[in-house]
Amino acid sequence: MELLDAAPLRHAMSPSMIVAGVCAIPFACAPLQVARCFNKAAAPASSALEKVYPNEYKSIAFAIFPKNLIITAVRCMALSLAPVVEQYLKALDEAERNDDGQDGNVFPPLPNLKPATVKTAYSILRMTTVMTTRRIMERLLSLGCSERMMWKLMKDIPKSAQRKASNPLLESSRAVSRGCRMARTAVRGYAVVVGADFVVNQCILTTKLVTEVNKLSASTTLSAEAKKAEGRKKWNWLFRQTVYSTSKAIGSLTFLSLACGIVVLIRPKNSPTWAYWITFAGMSIGDLVGDHIVTTCLEDWANAQ
Repeated sequence: MELLDAAPLRHAMSPSMIVAGVCAIPFACAPLQVARCFNKAAAPASSALEKVYPNEYKSIAFAIFPKNLIITAVRCMALSLAPVVEQYLKALDEAERNDDGQDGNVFPPLPNLKPATVKTAYSILRMTTVMTTRRIMERLLSLGCSERMMWKLMKDIPKSAQRKASNPLLESSRAVSRGCRMARTAVRGYAVVVGADFVVNQCILTTKLVTEVNKLSASTTLSAEAKKAEGRKKWNWLFRQTVYSTSKAIGSLTFLSLACGIVVLIRPKNSPTWAYWITFAGMSIGDLVGDHIVTTCLEDWANAQ
């Protein structure tokens, strides 16, 4: 009896039967695959009516609107004039300490504001160009990306944190999972901003390089070998500056996302307003920390001649 039962089993476990069974798996699963394809094809038709992504594309001239232009001008003016004012206050403090009472005028001469004014104008032009480039990049990305992806790329990160703070479904999730989701949201929402700044910076560097190379070509005091050596130095400078700019962009995104992920872990419960401002502060601090670390490590190497 055992021999009769074992014979079909040995026949079923033969190599030919195993190969035949493996080859028959796709044909056996074909009806399931067809049904799954029909389900996937029918799903977007119903979900397209249910899920709508409200992407609000701002105008390309958004940066030169009066309100935004005034905010940009005040910010650039404060950043450019702050070192000048600080230096003047230090000089005033030193003059007061060295005053012996004989000279009635203890005020030092006013500083020259022309370099600070030129720097302010340059900063305003650069920030306006960056914001305009960002809007153009959003338009270009919308041609090849889905509405859902554009919704993620254009998401306001502090508002997203505020919405997640008021979502009761996220309270039961783990803290690490919440932090990772917020860090991922920060990277996607800030990528276009960092990309626009990188593009503008590379255009400025390339323009400087072309100008210097044209000056070298038009020079009559240098030999051909000297021109080639100077040209190689200029190209090496552009390479170092490109690595420096890329490192700053990566560092900014990395530390900004880490800061957002950490801030989400310590956000106060049932306080969406605090979640907004704490996330905004975390983004600013993370951006500054990443920029400062990369600048400290690579600035001297990038600017070396």
